[in-house]
Amino acid sequence: ETVLANLADTERGSLDALSAEPRPIKASHLDAIDIDPLDEAALLRWPNGRVEVQHLIRNVRRVVWDAPEEIHRQAADRWSQIEDGEARWFEAYHRTLAGEDSTDFILENTSSILAESAAAAALLDDVLHALPDAHELRRMAAKLALERGESEIAEAYLNALPTPDHALLARLHRSQGEISAAEAAESKAQSSASKSEAARMHLSRMAALLDDRLPDETGDFDAVEKGLSKVNIGDLDDSQKRSAIVLIAMLRHRIAILREDGEVAASVRSDLAELTDDDDPLIERLSHLENLHLSDPESPKRLEAEGAMRRLFGRTSETLQRVSLGLTLVQAQARSNPLGAATTLENLRSVPLPLDKAAGRRLDALLWFWEGELAPNQGLAYWREAVLRFRRAECPRAARSLTARLHKAL
Repeated sequence: ETVLANLADTERGSLDALSAEPRPIKASHLDAIDIDPLDEAALLRWPNGRVEVQHLIRNVRRVVWDAPEEIHRQAADRWSQIEDGEARWFEAYHRTLAGEDSTDFILENTSSILAESAAAAALLDDVLHALPDAHELRRMAAKLALERGESEIAEAYLNALPTPDHALLARLHRSQGEISAAEAAESKAQSSASKSEAARMHLSRMAALLDDRLPDETGDFDAVEKGLSKVNIGDLDDSQKRSAIVLIAMLRHRIAILREDGEVAASVRSDLAELTDDDDPLIERLSHLENLHLSDPESPKRLEAEGAMRRLFGRTSETLQRVSLGLTLVQAQARSNPLGAATTLENLRSVPLPLDKAAGRRLDALLWFWEGELAPNQGLAYWREAVLRFRRAECPRAARSLTARLHKAL
């Protein structure tokens, strides 16, 4: 009361409205609240350009509220007027604390609410405490936990579902290194899915199977090619067909390169160019990959290909694609130019990977693998870390293979 003595009733109302917010917010989202008197009274903090109430003041105000649900209902109404993806997260939070069943709202605004994975995970945990029977949200929370590499949290969510979600259980088993259990769960998931969903799951699994190996290993190409031959594009929804055709072509091109079959690789690239055009960035990347992987390591053409890949890496802005190209260059340089490979790897370390995505964690595991490959004195320590990261990236075969190398080295 001493601190707030000089605030008018309307200003106290603004303070309570802002105290209801679970985390700092953009000042531009506060047009409906007059924060100037609060700021002049030194009641606000401005972390990273955002605004929130001083924590002690905020916590005391929350304790003395007579009608907290009404405050959260008003906050939800205020956020509903703001056209912004982040606003949907805050609106869902306040709807829940206002006593509303926010399940449908969250499902309708999934993409906006999941945009920031840490905040989404916290929100879903809060909602599930308030709505323990919201099983669709529990499924969403489990999937998000798997994306974030939090297998123990995902397992707790999945165990609480009334019926097993075999597709998510397959991912959980892979993150725990249980390959047979993962394959059994995936088989159950596909057998109970629609034709379109089963085809999508199967194609995704083929792509993941090709990724689940160490860079210097061939992997089970026959199994992937056999799996791709079973994909019936007609089973997919119309909206999925084009992307599926492109993915299949990319996988076949990659297998051709790994088999050092330049003729097949060029043929696949040519067929794919008919769906796009020669100026498409994808076609350019595939051409660079052919030149780099299929040229003689001792020839001038290899040096030209490395230089071209460095330039492509330098002008690629999308993070996952940029790191993937950089790792391709590291692999090409590792044998003939280890110092160059180490320099490239050092540059890659400065690129912030999205570790709340399985693809980002897989690339991160590969960075640790190459650290161990290029620094033999510390190689085992780097590889131990890589094993853990391959598991969290749902790559149990790569983790198992690298574990075997570790044991052999010891």
